[in-house]
Formats: sequence, C-alpha cells, structure tokens
Amino acid sequence: MKKLISLILASVMPISAMTAVNAVDYGAEYANKPTKTYTQKFNDVPTSHWAFSYIGEMTEREVVSGYPNGNFYPDNNVTRAEFARIMTSASGLQISTPTQRDFSDVATDTWYAPYIHAAYPYLSGYQIYGGSYYKPDTPALREDIAVALVKLKGYDTLGADESLLTAMFTDASSISGDARKYVAVALERGLVSGYEDNTFRGQASISRAEATAMLWRAYQYGNDNKTFDNLPTTAPITPTAAPIVTQAPVPVETEKPVVTAAPTEKPTPEPTEAPQEKPYVMDTVTKADISDTFSMMTTDGENVYYYDDSDKNIYSLNMASEEVTSLLDVSEFEVEAEDKKTDEVTEHYKDFNIKQLYYDETTNSLLMKGTFSRLTDYYGLSDKYAWYDAVVNISDDCEICNEDEPGEPITFSGQELTGFEIKSGNNVYRFIKSSLNINELERYNFNTGRWEVLSSWNAEQYDFIRYASYLGYYDNCFYMWQPYSGEITKCELNTKLTIMDINTQENVEIVDFTKSPSGVKEQMFLKNKNTVFFYDRNASAIRVIKER
Repeated sequence: MKKLISLILASVMPISAMTAVNAVDYGAEYANKPTKTYTQKFNDVPTSHWAFSYIGEMTEREVVSGYPNGNFYPDNNVTRAEFARIMTSASGLQISTPTQRDFSDVATDTWYAPYIHAAYPYLSGYQIYGGSYYKPDTPALREDIAVALVKLKGYDTLGADESLLTAMFTDASSISGDARKYVAVALERGLVSGYEDNTFRGQASISRAEATAMLWRAYQYGNDNKTFDNLPTTAPITPTAAPIVTQAPVPVETEKPVVTAAPTEKPTPEPTEAPQEKPYVMDTVTKADISDTFSMMTTDGENVYYYDDSDKNIYSLNMASEEVTSLLDVSEFEVEAEDKKTDEVTEHYKDFNIKQLYYDETTNSLLMKGTFSRLTDYYGLSDKYAWYDAVVNISDDCEICNEDEPGEPITFSGQELTGFEIKSGNNVYRFIKSSLNINELERYNFNTGRWEVLSSWNAEQYDFIRYASYLGYYDNCFYMWQPYSGEITKCELNTKLTIMDINTQENVEIVDFTKSPSGVKEQMFLKNKNTVFFYDRNASAIRVIKER
C-alpha cells in the first residue's frame, strides 16, 4: 500500500519552525477489521466483499440494515438523512422527536426528523436565501462525514495541521474552508484517508459500505472522547454501550517509510474481467433553470414543455429527436385589451407573470396561466396596478408562438390546473404522497364529488415509497423513481405494483456527471417504459435515461 513519506517543509518555513507532516496510510479508515465470524445476510454482500465483516458487525449492532428484498446495496450513495440515522445509532446519541423544525426542509413528522435532530450539533446544514436547510435526500459528502466524526469523537481541532492536506492531496482545494481543520484531524486520527491517486474528493458522495466501515473504525476503540473547540457546552455524548471485543487487540508495529525510485504499480483489483456494458445511459439534453417542475413543466406525450426562469422563455423538448425549440418569450408577451379598445386608443396588457404551464388534453392546448400587471396605451401611458388574471392558449400548432401578437387571453375562472392526473374512460385518477408517509392511489367519484382511496402504501413498510423522489405517468400508469436504490416502480390503475428494468444504480451508465441525481422532489416524463426525461436540479439540466 502506498505510504506518504514524512516531508520537511524547510523550503517554505524557517528552520526554527520546521514542521513534520506525519505519514498517513491511504485506506487507513478500513484497517483493523472486525474479527468475528459472520454469516452472509444480504444477497449482494458475499463473504468475499471487502466490507463484509464491517457490514456484518454493524448489522448485528442494529446500526445498519438492509432492504425487504434481501439486498444491502453496498455501493449506493448514503443520503444525508440516512447518515444521520446510522451515525446516531452507532454513537448512542439520544433519539427524540423534535417539537419544532431544526431545518426548513425537515418536517417533524418525517421518519428521519428524530435522527437529524439528534445529529444537529454534528452535521451542518445549508443557508439558502436566509433559511436553514438540511437537504435530507441529497448524498452525504466525504468532507461532511469527516467533520461529523471528529465532532462526535470530540477531538481538539485548535492545533490541526492543515498543511497535511496540501501535502497529501492534489485536490486539497476540494475541501471547504470551514471543514479543512476537521479533515486534517480526521486524517491524523485515521478516521478518513484518501485515494491511491492522491486525491481526497471532499465533494464526492460516499457509499453505504464505506460509511459502515468508517463508523466501525471511529468507535472500535470505545470512549476516547476529548474536547474540541466549537462543540456546544454539553460534553460529547458517549456511546451507550461499549463495542463488543472478542479478544484483546494485538498491537501492530507501524511499518517504516521506504523510499523508492518510483511508486510500485498497484495490482489490478478483482474482478479481472472487463466490466459489462450497461444497457442504459443517462445523458444531458439541455441546460435549464426551472423553479418548480410541477408548475413549470408539462407534456403532451410527445413533447416536454417547460418555462426557463433564466431567460423567461417557454421551450418545447421533442422526446423523439431531443431537439429544443423556443416557443414564446414571456417577457415580451402582450395582448390587446379588447374590452378597453376604442376608435382612438388601443391598449395592451403587459408584464405577464407566469404561474403555471399546463397541457390540457381535453382541448389539446398548451395553456399558460398567470397575471398581467400593466396596462399601456399607444401613447406610452401606463397603469402598473392593472392586475388581470388570465389563462392564455399558446398552442394552436405553435403558429401563434411565431406571431408578433400572440392570441387572446382567456379570462381566468379560478379553477386550479393540476396537470398530474390520469383520465381513463369516465374516471380520473391521481397518485399522491401525503405528509403522513402514506401514499395513495385515488379515483374521483363524480357522484359524490370527492376523491376515494383505491389503495395506500405505508412508507415505513415500503422503501420505494419513502425515498421516491420523482413521479411520472405514462400509458395509464403512474411511476415512482427512487434514486437512492435506483428502482423505478410502476403503479397500474388496478393498484398492481411492478419494478421496472431500469435501475439507475445498477444498469445505467452516467455519461456526463459522476453520480445520479437524488433528493429533490421532481416529476419525470416517460416517452416509453425505457426512456425517461427529468429535471436534475443539482445539475440545472434536463436529462434523459434511455436504452444504449
């Protein structure tokens, strides 16, 4: 294994202030594996898997668990919510349901709220537009985990040697400024390390197997907590139970650094066979800035229509050719005010504020709902408070989109345009995710004027419901995509559930980004069962999953 040779920084510091950078093994956090014998518990974690003993030990301690289908998914990314759960379980932090929100995007009745509440002093959040957000469904980053482990162990960071980072890693700049001292201490303590290519990858995600192994490393020595500079006034919390030790650990003498003319080439890891080509690919179609996909994206089955907030244009994306066409510049949109027109003055409604884009299957029309905020005559006089709600038909085979003066507005009647429903025969169906972790397939009863529940699924029992971040519909079926496991589940109108062939964690090659999206609740658009278009908020792009 590569070892970083101690460096003397004489070239940049006076002799009286020379500092030695201690050698740190790459992969040190995975040393000292559990020594017990474990039986194979998960289909996808054989005894030959590098993390088999870590997963076996932490499963016995009920820190981590698998899925109902018998898999552990060791290579899947750990979300920030999941890491909060396994970290608090491993460290014995007190779990309690919060009475008020710690973060704007973590409701107190979600399954992960108690764990995030317990981990609040250790896992940082995000400040966005003056609000505090946790982003529970986004992947946990390597630097975040390093910070959390150092805080939990209570290590002092006041004397952290940050020069270790630039000495060891070519991408030391990938580590955020506020996290650098914690990462340096985590390196010195063997809680984390880097990769064989001399990188740390601070902004990279971490797999379930890696997180399990790192937590084992952090707590295998029992309680050696110390103080650190900015922990809240309460002392670091000690794990409630001492780790199980089958025998006394045998000290291992540290190998002395060996200077060689050139680094020894690392043997090719198993398996030696070339990886199989994945049957699906994920690629970017176009960059976009869409504020809300449920109100600013819609489809007619052949095209995806969306409003781009960056340039105030409505675009059409053809799902067959993947060509993008601008339909209307909303910032320039105005119509004649027929009800105020006279022989001498023609007035125009201007400054349209779009609130929703909606495809109406009944009339085969693309509708734009919003409000005009200005009324102007040809002399240039204007009334900036002439609010006029309207629903505008901008379809008409898109001929109207190319005219100087797009058509007449339809006076807004007050009816809400939902757009996420399936009309089959005389029935209307919808799939909803409720705030109580209950997801329901409902049908509208025209006799009673109410929605009736056809079937419901408890998110605590069905992980594909709990973590589903994308919803879509195609061919009279609803679809749920859980980026965390990669599964796409089809829900037929007779309530039958089917797992689709596409699995973004297993059989999809990601062409242009290093990881698949996850976390933000969005909608997806299906051209067919093997072609899915969706908006990736993290990448600010519309992307497609399709057969190779």
